[in-house]
Amino acid sequence: MVFADEQVHAPVPQDTESSQTPGKYEEPEGANTVLLYDKEKKQLRRLTSLEPGIPDIVIAYYPFIIGKQENLVDFVMAQDTVSRLHLRIDEKDGVYQITDLNSTNGTGVAGRILENNESTEVHPGDEVTVAGMRFKFG
Repeated sequence: MVFADEQVHAPVPQDTESSQTPGKYEEPEGANTVLLYDKEKKQLRRLTSLEPGIPDIVIAYYPFIIGKQENLVDFVMAQDTVSRLHLRIDEKDGVYQITDLNSTNGTGVAGRILENNESTEVHPGDEVTVAGMRFKFG
Protein backbone atom coordinates (compact mmCIF):
# COMPACT_ATOMS: atom_id res chain seq x y z
CA MET A 1 0.00 0.00 0.00
CA VAL A 2 1.30 3.46 -0.84
CA PHE A 3 0.72 6.42 1.42
CA ALA A 4 0.49 10.06 0.49
CA ASP A 5 4.09 10.99 1.21
CA GLU A 6 5.62 8.22 -0.89
CA GLN A 7 6.47 8.41 -4.57
CA VAL A 8 5.12 5.68 -6.78
CA HIS A 9 7.33 4.38 -9.56
CA ALA A 10 5.63 2.58 -12.43
CA PRO A 11 7.57 0.59 -15.03
CA VAL A 12 7.67 2.05 -18.51
CA PRO A 13 7.67 -0.39 -21.44
CA GLN A 14 11.11 -0.69 -23.01
CA ASP A 15 12.32 -1.56 -26.48
CA THR A 16 13.24 -5.20 -26.85
CA GLU A 17 16.62 -4.03 -28.11
CA SER A 18 18.01 -2.39 -25.01
CA SER A 19 21.46 -1.82 -23.65
CA GLN A 20 20.23 -2.64 -20.14
CA THR A 21 21.37 -5.74 -18.32
CA PRO A 22 18.85 -8.59 -18.75
CA GLY A 23 16.63 -9.00 -15.68
CA LYS A 24 17.49 -5.56 -14.36
CA TYR A 25 15.10 -2.69 -15.00
CA GLU A 26 16.24 0.92 -14.93
CA GLU A 27 13.70 3.69 -15.32
CA PRO A 28 14.40 6.15 -18.08
CA GLU A 29 15.00 9.67 -16.86
CA GLY A 30 11.72 11.53 -16.27
CA ALA A 31 9.57 8.37 -16.18
CA ASN A 32 8.58 8.64 -12.50
CA THR A 33 4.92 8.71 -11.53
CA VAL A 34 4.32 10.93 -8.53
CA LEU A 35 1.31 10.63 -6.23
CA LEU A 36 -0.85 13.77 -6.37
CA TYR A 37 -0.69 14.65 -2.69
CA ASP A 38 1.55 17.36 -1.33
CA LYS A 39 2.72 16.44 2.16
CA GLU A 40 3.94 20.01 2.67
CA LYS A 41 0.45 21.46 2.18
CA LYS A 42 -1.73 19.00 4.11
CA GLN A 43 -0.95 16.11 6.39
CA LEU A 44 -2.87 12.90 5.86
CA ARG A 45 -4.75 12.00 9.03
CA ARG A 46 -6.62 8.89 10.11
CA LEU A 47 -8.84 7.48 12.80
CA THR A 48 -7.14 4.23 13.78
CA SER A 49 -9.67 1.70 15.00
CA LEU A 50 -9.23 0.35 18.52
CA GLU A 51 -12.05 -2.15 17.92
CA PRO A 52 -11.68 -5.60 16.34
CA GLY A 53 -13.42 -5.85 12.98
CA ILE A 54 -13.79 -2.07 12.53
CA PRO A 55 -11.57 -0.60 9.78
CA ASP A 56 -9.32 2.45 10.10
CA ILE A 57 -10.66 5.65 8.53
CA VAL A 58 -8.25 7.60 6.30
CA ILE A 59 -9.08 11.31 6.23
CA ALA A 60 -7.71 12.65 2.95
CA TYR A 61 -9.65 15.94 2.66
CA TYR A 62 -11.85 18.32 4.62
CA PRO A 63 -14.62 18.64 5.50
CA PHE A 64 -14.90 14.87 5.99
CA ILE A 65 -18.24 13.36 7.04
CA ILE A 66 -18.68 9.96 8.66
CA GLY A 67 -22.06 8.21 8.85
CA LYS A 68 -24.10 5.42 7.30
CA GLN A 69 -25.92 7.29 4.49
CA GLU A 70 -23.90 6.14 1.46
CA ASN A 71 -24.58 9.02 -0.92
CA LEU A 72 -24.05 11.76 1.66
CA VAL A 73 -20.91 10.78 3.58
CA ASP A 74 -17.21 10.43 2.85
CA PHE A 75 -16.80 7.25 4.92
CA VAL A 76 -19.65 4.78 5.42
CA MET A 77 -20.01 3.01 8.77
CA ALA A 78 -22.88 0.56 8.30
CA GLN A 79 -23.35 -0.30 11.99
CA ASP A 80 -26.93 0.21 13.25
CA THR A 81 -25.71 2.47 16.06
CA VAL A 82 -24.17 5.00 13.64
CA SER A 83 -26.38 7.88 12.47
CA ARG A 84 -26.89 8.69 8.79
CA LEU A 85 -24.77 11.83 9.23
CA HIS A 86 -22.85 11.18 12.43
CA LEU A 87 -19.87 13.54 12.59
CA ARG A 88 -17.80 15.97 10.53
CA ILE A 89 -14.05 16.56 10.71
CA ASP A 90 -12.73 19.96 9.62
CA GLU A 91 -9.22 21.39 9.30
CA LYS A 92 -8.18 25.02 9.17
CA ASP A 93 -4.58 26.20 9.44
CA GLY A 94 -3.46 22.90 10.95
CA VAL A 95 -6.18 22.88 13.62
CA TYR A 96 -8.57 19.91 13.50
CA GLN A 97 -12.13 20.02 14.75
CA ILE A 98 -14.83 17.37 15.17
CA THR A 99 -18.52 18.27 15.10
CA ASP A 100 -21.29 15.92 16.20
CA LEU A 101 -24.03 16.13 13.55
CA ASN A 102 -26.96 15.60 15.92
CA SER A 103 -26.15 11.89 16.17
CA THR A 104 -28.38 9.54 18.14
CA ASN A 105 -25.62 7.60 19.93
CA GLY A 106 -23.05 10.34 20.31
CA THR A 107 -19.54 11.38 19.40
CA GLY A 108 -16.77 11.60 21.98
CA VAL A 109 -13.40 13.35 21.93
CA ALA A 110 -10.72 12.80 24.59
CA GLY A 111 -13.18 11.22 27.03
CA ARG A 112 -15.93 13.83 26.66
CA ILE A 113 -19.23 13.20 24.84
CA LEU A 114 -20.17 16.12 22.60
CA GLU A 115 -23.60 17.73 22.72
CA ASN A 116 -25.70 17.61 19.55
CA ASN A 117 -24.11 19.88 16.92
CA GLU A 118 -21.22 20.75 19.28
CA SER A 119 -17.70 21.19 17.87
CA THR A 120 -14.39 20.69 19.64
CA GLU A 121 -10.73 20.57 18.71
CA VAL A 122 -9.14 17.17 18.29
CA HIS A 123 -5.40 16.55 18.59
CA PRO A 124 -3.19 13.68 17.42
CA GLY A 125 -3.37 10.94 20.04
CA ASP A 126 -6.89 11.85 21.22
CA GLU A 127 -9.39 9.03 21.49
CA VAL A 128 -12.52 9.60 19.40
CA THR A 129 -15.70 7.57 19.89
CA VAL A 130 -18.33 7.10 17.20
CA ALA A 131 -21.49 5.55 18.69
CA GLY A 132 -19.31 3.88 21.33
CA MET A 133 -16.68 2.56 18.87
CA ARG A 134 -13.19 3.76 19.79
CA PHE A 135 -10.61 5.27 17.44
CA LYS A 136 -7.31 7.09 17.91
CA PHE A 137 -6.88 10.33 15.94
CA GLY A 138 -3.49 10.59 14.32
